[in-house]
Amino acid sequence: MNLTPRNPLIEGVTVTINGQAYIVAPFNIKRSKDTGQDRAALRAATSLDSAEAIGAMVHIAGVALRANYPDLTDESLEEELKLDDLSTILRALGKANNGGEEESGEPAGTASAETLAPPTGTA
Repeated sequence: MNLTPRNPLIEGVTVTINGQAYIVAPFNIKRSKDTGQDRAALRAATSLDSAEAIGAMVHIAGVALRANYPDLTDESLEEELKLDDLSTILRALGKANNGGEEESGEPAGTASAETLAPPTGTA
């Protein structure tokens, strides 16, 4: 993903995806509202491997990254990311939202980012 960052960047947590560093910004109120349905869908999901759950995770990651990389699309994330990359972004979002204290993409007291990550298929 070759993206033009906003200037100045919003502070957050740095992740490296495909050798490129990105800064995952914490959610403000607007980004929190924009992902409310996705977070609710994940809480209700019976399988995190479902198309709906993966789509919700991609949208949450996209909203978080678009704060600093406004040209990014969910479609480009779906093309470029592996599931492990998606999990990395969601964990970084949790750290950004909670000052590094709790790994959750949501406000404190809700699902953790690790529960948002799809299973890898390994035991």
